[in-house]
Amino acid sequence: MMNNRSVKIRSNEIFYCNCCGSTSLDELGMRLETLSSTKSLFTFRFKDTVCLSCGFVFSKERQNEDDINLYYTNYHPEASQASAQEHNIRYSVIEKYLHLSKNVCEIGGGVNSSFTKYLKGLGIKINNIEISDAWPDVNSADLIISYYLLEHINQLDVFLSKINGLLKKNGIFIFEVPDFLSSSAASLNEEHVNHFNEKCFFALAARYGFKNVTHKEE
Repeated sequence: MMNNRSVKIRSNEIFYCNCCGSTSLDELGMRLETLSSTKSLFTFRFKDTVCLSCGFVFSKERQNEDDINLYYTNYHPEASQASAQEHNIRYSVIEKYLHLSKNVCEIGGGVNSSFTKYLKGLGIKINNIEISDAWPDVNSADLIISYYLLEHINQLDVFLSKINGLLKKNGIFIFEVPDFLSSSAASLNEEHVNHFNEKCFFALAARYGFKNVTHKEE
């Protein structure tokens, strides 16, 4: 049974762009969202801001890690499910890399990730890792995949540094995020703190040491 009392998510403010590092920012406004887990309601506070250098839209209010972990502990399990069409599209993107990869990881797909199950059904060995888990040794992954996760990450610098450290030399990181410019209203009505567009996508990759970056819209 759900507790109808809303839990207020604590937050701290940042003053720079996580994508390009610029401090040239313009605040767009304050926003409150009340969202549910399977057991409780949670109230999020967002201070939507745009970076005037790269166009990255993000919330300056970053959620307290303990509070946000409590929210995701009882996250709706269906949120980890993808359709058969999505499975096929994702597989078509990563197929050519799978045959060259001995160690494949999905990060943040949820313990019930339907895509991890889909790949295992094809006989592909894959590790399903949550952000709060103990991560494998550094320089151990050939391929890391992640879907609709980075828009939720409070500390992009910490997260992407860990991804870079986990990858072997010439390892590959493939991730999928919403295109804010094509679905801005939907993105702003979620627990998203980061809202990506193509320009800030490349700024983000360059800042955290990723090379040979490509971008594809679906």
